[in-house]
Amino acid sequence: MRLATRTTHRAWTRAVGLVVAVVVAASAVESRAQELAVLNLMVPTTAAGSGFAYRYDPSTGAFERDTTMTGQVFLERPEPVGKGRWNVHLLYLWFAPDTLNGRGVDADDLHMTTIGVTYGAGDDLDLDLTVPVLAGRGVTVDPIFLRAKYRVLRKRSVEASLGVTVRMLTDRLLDEDASSRVQAGPYLYVAADPHRVWRSLRLRPYLNLGAAIDEVPEDTSLRWGIGVDSAFRDVAVFSAAVLGRHYLTAGGFVLSPFRADLYDFAAGWRVRLWRDDFAAVVHALLPLNDDGLRADVISVGGLEATF
Repeated sequence: MRLATRTTHRAWTRAVGLVVAVVVAASAVESRAQELAVLNLMVPTTAAGSGFAYRYDPSTGAFERDTTMTGQVFLERPEPVGKGRWNVHLLYLWFAPDTLNGRGVDADDLHMTTIGVTYGAGDDLDLDLTVPVLAGRGVTVDPIFLRAKYRVLRKRSVEASLGVTVRMLTDRLLDEDASSRVQAGPYLYVAADPHRVWRSLRLRPYLNLGAAIDEVPEDTSLRWGIGVDSAFRDVAVFSAAVLGRHYLTAGGFVLSPFRADLYDFAAGWRVRLWRDDFAAVVHALLPLNDDGLRADVISVGGLEATF
């Protein structure tokens, strides 16, 4: 009798332990999903382009710098990195949300390390793979970004490229009941030629326009950004940009407050460390409105190498 009682007690203990483990695991998965949703909705996607760009000069048989170094982190430059060239970039982002729609909130800090590789598949074509690694209540490698950029205009005073960005939540791809598994959309990247304003100081404006089209219409958004670079002796570049995101209605491409419109100001430096191959990035992202889950500042830092 005692043996049967002990066996039954052990069975119930294991069953309860299993239920608790499943609940904890489900809670962790849900927490990571919520963290991913926060980053996807509240943090702009970093640019895929390299700080340096090169072109092949057939007269010398070598690659030469195409334009000045860019300082933008959240705006894409129209120039490709250069045929046969590789760029590897590593960025760290710290997001400590403290307000929700303007009211104080207690939320966990989120840390994201973005690893990106860009390859110059042609004189005018770039291909990029970017993988964010998110650390909060757990570690998640999701979502991944596949991007392509093709230069369509190259004039003395202006350059323009068309791009496509695909964002995939890999942990949901095989789940037919999951939402927002894939986003894809077209983008336009434009920049004017650098203009010398004083001695070694040169300014260069940027414009990005695009859309992130989601399989859930309510999650589709228009995205834009305008910015300017201030280059000093081609060694350091200070950049500033204003970024915007507007969500659309399910009934059509009409602007609406279905989702919070987000506006951010980004500013920081890109500094050349060694030749034209290595650079460091330090940036800050500041919210310009209170809608959504916000932090006083989002800190960004990183390194990149082009070879």
